[in-house]
Amino acid sequence: MKRAGALAGLFVFLVISAFGQIPPGYYDDAQGLSGEELKTALNAIIDDHIEYQYTSSGTDLWDILKDSDEDPSNPDNVILFYTGWSVDAEQEYNNGNGWSREHVWAQSHGGLDPDDEGPGTDAHHLRPCDISVNSARSNKDFDNGGEEYLKYGTIPTGCYSDENSWEPRDEVKGDVARMIFYMVIRYEDYPMEIDLEAVDEVNTAPDPEHGKLSTLLEWHQQDPPNDFELNRNEVIYDYQENRNPFIDHPEYVSLIWGENTTDTLIVNEIMYNSEEYDEEWIELYNPSEQAVDLSNWTILDDDLSHDPVVLPQGAQIAGNGYFTVSIFTNGNFPFDPDYDGTGHFALNNDEDEVNLYSPTGQLIDHVPYQDNAPWPTAPDGSGSSLSLLEPELDNSQGENWAGSEQNGGTPGQANFPNAPLLAVTSPNGGVTLYFTNTYAIEWTYANLSGQLDILLKNGPDEWVLAESVPVEEGSWQWTVSGSLPEDDQYVIELAGEGISDESDASFSIQEMPGAYDPVITEIMYNPPESGQDSLEFIEIYNPGSTSIDMTGYYFSEGISYTFPGVILEPGSIVLIAKNGDAFQNTFGIEAMEWNSGALSNSGEAVELKDQAGNLVDLVDYDDGGSWPSQPDSYGPSLEIIDPENENDDPANWKASEHFIAVNAEGDSIWASPGFGGEAPPQQQSLQLGSGYQIISSHMIANDPDMLAVMAPLLDNGLQFVRNSNGDMLHKIGPNWINNIGDWNTIEGYLAKMNAGNELVIEGDLIASDTPIPVQAGFQFISFLPNQPMDALTAMQSILGHMGFMRNTEGDMLRKIGPNWVNNIGNMQAGEGYMLKMEGEDVVVYP
Repeated sequence: MKRAGALAGLFVFLVISAFGQIPPGYYDDAQGLSGEELKTALNAIIDDHIEYQYTSSGTDLWDILKDSDEDPSNPDNVILFYTGWSVDAEQEYNNGNGWSREHVWAQSHGGLDPDDEGPGTDAHHLRPCDISVNSARSNKDFDNGGEEYLKYGTIPTGCYSDENSWEPRDEVKGDVARMIFYMVIRYEDYPMEIDLEAVDEVNTAPDPEHGKLSTLLEWHQQDPPNDFELNRNEVIYDYQENRNPFIDHPEYVSLIWGENTTDTLIVNEIMYNSEEYDEEWIELYNPSEQAVDLSNWTILDDDLSHDPVVLPQGAQIAGNGYFTVSIFTNGNFPFDPDYDGTGHFALNNDEDEVNLYSPTGQLIDHVPYQDNAPWPTAPDGSGSSLSLLEPELDNSQGENWAGSEQNGGTPGQANFPNAPLLAVTSPNGGVTLYFTNTYAIEWTYANLSGQLDILLKNGPDEWVLAESVPVEEGSWQWTVSGSLPEDDQYVIELAGEGISDESDASFSIQEMPGAYDPVITEIMYNPPESGQDSLEFIEIYNPGSTSIDMTGYYFSEGISYTFPGVILEPGSIVLIAKNGDAFQNTFGIEAMEWNSGALSNSGEAVELKDQAGNLVDLVDYDDGGSWPSQPDSYGPSLEIIDPENENDDPANWKASEHFIAVNAEGDSIWASPGFGGEAPPQQQSLQLGSGYQIISSHMIANDPDMLAVMAPLLDNGLQFVRNSNGDMLHKIGPNWINNIGDWNTIEGYLAKMNAGNELVIEGDLIASDTPIPVQAGFQFISFLPNQPMDALTAMQSILGHMGFMRNTEGDMLRKIGPNWVNNIGNMQAGEGYMLKMEGEDVVVYP
């Protein structure tokens, strides 16, 4: 992939900006300011600009972009932003054959509406764009990576994309950054409390945020303003009477956000438990050639309520240099640190964190050390410091650290100067390997070449697994021999010339857990309906700990069906039904549909065999005698009591007691398909991915307090939850603060996750036709049905007052001309939706 070269220096920005026609005195109020003060001053300077309509019979955004993005070589054309192509300016959209207006700050990131005046019609971030490229970019954040987007699959565009981000061509990367920074400064308090912010994340929609900040800072440096961008700023100023400050003064970026220092500085050495007296310190290392200003950098442990160490104004770390900071002292500090940071917090001796933040609050480095494997134990009071083997290694991993060779460590110096280093990284203890399986033996090394021997050791016993493996490979594949004794005291040793290393702790080698046959756990053989008994089904469960390949398994009695490529995971269920559609519509889950046959109402043998014709399971059920009779047309299924016990014993079966549905004829049905014969609690599972999403539930939670509902996620990925009014459940210091109160089932909520997780809500189902009052303006609403529903159908009751509806991905249900266009498709259970209403109304799902 094409990448920009070296970063441009600040002096380049200053020279270029001299060519801009900045009105005298325009930025006087920003002189000498930085940080939040500079943001506030710039907002006041560029606020309240003249606004134009997106489309109008008078001057509109089409007209402005024809002027601002005019091709200097052909005044009849405009330059398309992402591709650089020159096209006929008069071809405004033209039924998809012309060009479109790209919102560089994507509309879904905060609900920017081009039908309203405001950020959706601000020319400073609107650019001409190829329609296909515009669609491909969608609402993605900006970052490096992905594959090149090819128009029509063949035409190179110079832009790269993956599922989370968009990377424009190198020539406009700085333009993108400065437009995003402009939007952050210009829109500080938009209606609905929208305050646009640049963040160091992707997947930020629909929140009023855009990323990725560290990448945008890098692009700003790589691609300084050119003549085209400078001229564009002048043209838009002529229309809107406000300017983009970061084109006129690129240095404002670093004054507000700081330089892009991601991964620039490294926590290189930690003394958390010195010998005799507890004299604690850390060492930073600068791997770049350039000095870094450390003013207002902060250091903190794992407790956010602690007072951080703030490095002083004027502190610097030289290129390829070291900077030491004292953290705690008993009064016998062994050397003069570069900065005395004592008096704030102390590092724990068993485990803690060292976190390094830039002046803008960006987390630059994170070391979660421990005093046990795979972390070295020598630094815990023996006199050694915790020392990074090589600055290039991942310092969040324990195997990349060692105890210093010198008592007291090496403050201000290289940890292991030119010493050969070798460390086993996998298997490194605490794992179980299985006979006949293949695993990677992996290692890290430094200042080392040549070949290694790989040995397996168990007490006095030793086996040579490989000889003369090049150390540069870093990995070797090992198939565990079935002739080894089963034990839990194995270690790997790597041996080179004059150097060796073993696993930090032992690991186990065992037999693979035994496989289990699948078990028939539920049979609905006579549902309460006349005619075809369309709701007949069979449930099969895997009770073992290994996957079962059921490809080619078949029913030899009862019904006719052969399984296609089906892998039944441990603890999982597969369902086979007489009528797949009827089953889906009634129970809300999918089942495979058998080929022919029906289950006898008076009892018969249901026989399952494997590919070779071996009997796997047999249930010879009956509708009387020792078998329960209620499953014979009275509503319940026949349900196993314990899948671990024999399922040919009538005493191990019962009539289901779990009410699940009402069939088309109004009869109640009791069954638990998908739960292995165990009646599930009334609950709903919400799958929350990383990033922002709007969520909702059709359960009235047993304990509706928002803190109780979200409890499983509080330390497992959740950053905050917010309702339409801006009330939040969020963390302040060590405590979670709930300003929302109770979870309201008819509301949707905006959740921000830093890692994916599952949220299960237990309670009672709410009626899917429960009215949901909606007010004028923006709000999140819940989707109450437990089955998918076409969005246009679902919103029929409020179309007269609805502006648009949007999902988490930015897909919309909106009106274009006289027609409603549905890009959402089906609304889904568990998802919430954002409405913009032009008047109050009531949503009632049909």
